Amino acid sequence: MGKKVVQGGELLFKEDIIIDEEAVRMQLTIPSRIPIFSIDEMQVFYNSHVFTLTKNSSKDAMIKVYTTEYGLNEEKSPKLQEDEYFKANTAEVNKLKEEFIKKAVIGMPDNCYDKSLEKQACLTLVEKINHAYDIAEHSYKAPPSKGLVPKLSDDSIFNTYIGDFERAMLLDGKVYRLETIQEYLSMFQKAIEPKFYKELEKKSVLMTPEEAFKELTDNRHKIHPWGFPFIRNKIWYNEKSFKIFLDGIYWIPKFASTSKNAEEKYRNAIERKIKTDAAEEGFGK
Repeated sequence: MGKKVVQGGELLFKEDIIIDEEAVRMQLTIPSRIPIFSIDEMQVFYNSHVFTLTKNSSKDAMIKVYTTEYGLNEEKSPKLQEDEYFKANTAEVNKLKEEFIKKAVIGMPDNCYDKSLEKQACLTLVEKINHAYDIAEHSYKAPPSKGLVPKLSDDSIFNTYIGDFERAMLLDGKVYRLETIQEYLSMFQKAIEPKFYKELEKKSVLMTPEEAFKELTDNRHKIHPWGFPFIRNKIWYNEKSFKIFLDGIYWIPKFASTSKNAEEKYRNAIERKIKTDAAEEGFGK
């Protein structure tokens, strides 16, 4: 009978096979140009799709920056980007896997014919890897939309574990949440006369930014003076105002955070996959 005891935080298998928990937690130096965050241009995320700007404008999807209108071009899905990332870095990733197993699993014989022992070590190692990384599957929140851009289910690391990108814009290391005009106005409900707010709430669903600007301007006496310029001008001010149209809706970008935390979380999720794959591939054999 093989023995299995817990001693000093290390799991001892028969033949003295030990999982080194410190090595399990150790950071890997993964290939640096990870998908999504290594792209040096504006990106729009919507229903798990990724879009970038194109000179070919379209009435169905567009962004206006300063005085120029651009179309939105769908990029490769996060899953395809991740597949290309691992393929382009196969040799480096395989080396990381091999080195990880050597450090994390101590005492595994070079010629191990006991498959139950290998399986036990693999399951335990995967369990400890998952425990070492505080990464949970993201709870998807469908954006309010007309359904013209259906949700993409690509089983990617990015879309599965990196949250708050169902409707977002990434630019210069900053993440902006995309809000409808109605959602934006709801933040200032207390500054707007109740009866007018209810009317505005219904109308705003179908309004363009220019129409919302006119409606607010024509009824500025129904809006608290201190809030009026800020409320109105964020939606639209003049021909240089930013505008984005996607899925039949106009959106307003609202700063949410820098991309640092999301990028770090993504790197950790990629690192966890490399370690988990190493364990499940049978310790590099």
